[in-house]
Amino acid sequence: MDLLGRTEFNAIENPDSLEFSVVRKDGWLETVLGPTVAAVVILMFWRADHVIIAAFATLSTAAYFVANWIHGPEARLGVSSDELAARGNLHSLCKTELRLSAIEIDSLRFDRGGEGDESGL
Repeated sequence: MDLLGRTEFNAIENPDSLEFSVVRKDGWLETVLGPTVAAVVILMFWRADHVIIAAFATLSTAAYFVANWIHGPEARLGVSSDELAARGNLHSLCKTELRLSAIEIDSLRFDRGGEGDESGL
């Protein structure tokens, strides 16, 4: 495991489709620093007798780590003549798959985003 995380990108050419995968591998810094900072903040609230805020911080931190663990570090984009399908960690709490029929797509473009806007297809 590296000190900093890394991202691996692969393109797989299948007979009837093209599939892209992105895998995020956390490093020691992300694995140790995130939970440590969360624990310190929760402990600070607890010691300052802000029990309700400490409980909320504990629950929300646990929900974040569980959601990341469930979704995993991988996202895949499959492109075929019939559909465009995205699977994996889509930065959504519940949804792990999105499919669009080729008939629904009239064009594709990349938007760099702006101030406060997200970038993407």
